[in-house]
Amino acid sequence: QGLILDLLTYSRVGTGVLRPGRVPLAEAVEEALKNLQVALAETGGAVRCEPALPVVSADRGRLVMLLQNLIGNALK
Repeated sequence: QGLILDLLTYSRVGTGVLRPGRVPLAEAVEEALKNLQVALAETGGAVRCEPALPVVSADRGRLVMLLQNLIGNALK
């Protein structure tokens, strides 16, 4: 069931309007980690990042979703 929900989420990603802009990667990681607080606490996981992450050109929402999926998968 989790896989099906993940696939549905993934399929919806391509349907929205892209809003590219300059996104501080550290802020995107912070937002993704905030969204994963429960999973991090339940698994005892921890994420460490370099202090000086770059600013990237991306759609902020999709970048956060990407990071959240990657970190969430690592926690599983």
